[in-house]
Amino acid sequence: MDFKQLKYFVATADFGNMTRAAQSVFVAQSAFSQQIANLEDEIGVRLFDRGKNGMQLTSAGASLYSYAKSILKQLHDAKQAVSQEVQQPHGRVAIGLPGSAGKILAAPLLRQLKAYPGIRPLLLERVSADLVSLIGSGIIDIALAVDADPQQGVKLIPLLEEDLYVISHKNGPWRNRSALEVGELARAPLILPVPPSTIRQRIDSLFLDAGMRYTLVGEVSGTDMTIHLVEQGLGWSVLPWSAVGAIVECDGICAIPLAEQTSKRRLALAYSESIPLSIAAEKALELLLHTIGDLVGAGQWHGVRKIGPDGAGLAETPQ
Repeated sequence: MDFKQLKYFVATADFGNMTRAAQSVFVAQSAFSQQIANLEDEIGVRLFDRGKNGMQLTSAGASLYSYAKSILKQLHDAKQAVSQEVQQPHGRVAIGLPGSAGKILAAPLLRQLKAYPGIRPLLLERVSADLVSLIGSGIIDIALAVDADPQQGVKLIPLLEEDLYVISHKNGPWRNRSALEVGELARAPLILPVPPSTIRQRIDSLFLDAGMRYTLVGEVSGTDMTIHLVEQGLGWSVLPWSAVGAIVECDGICAIPLAEQTSKRRLALAYSESIPLSIAAEKALELLLHTIGDLVGAGQWHGVRKIGPDGAGLAETPQ
């Protein structure tokens, strides 16, 4: 017994005529009648009395009819529910963002999600290593991870390569420079993220490769505090454009690219390989990629380049 047979059976009962029932479902009468015969053979009882007054349900047929109507209605309702969920998904979606990229992504992403009021986004700001672990444990649905190491059960899709910038007071001595060398940075008083920050790891590696040491005047665990201290002229720092772009454009601080290629970091989309994404999470993932693509394509996210097989459709932007 299958869905097609039940559908044909109900149509025959409703019309009381096999010809009209076959026409109602746009099926040749020969194929239609064969399905009814197959159904009667499978059940082992006669479902219709065939006479001059048409097709009349037997007592067994009447019993099956009530069940068949209920089953077909449930199938129809299920299809409608799934269709509505695809068009207007519902449910909470936990989205992990690193503190730096979150500053440029959070607001436009939430604006995109407003088109789907049934989705309840939960934005979690964490360091990249924590984000990948939370994906693996199922606490976060999707995340944007920085320099993430492969982890069992977590899918990583490379998206962007991002430059690091020297961040200084708006009236700093190098404010008009197009780029800075590591040797010049070594002479500056630096305020850097606390290890194990991926940015700190990049800076430490940069100076180690150059055989130089830097002057550390402070370590800070938060991006906002780092930027505030730089604005106050208490030191310099190294951050990506995503963390400081809005302040630079307001003439609050200066951002000068680092010249060394090794200072670049990699951003990847992360989600679970073993826990299927809900329809709401799939939509949020799609909007996250669109948001990133829009920012990059419009030139609002400086110093990034697409990476991966197709760059997730992201456009390259100039320095």
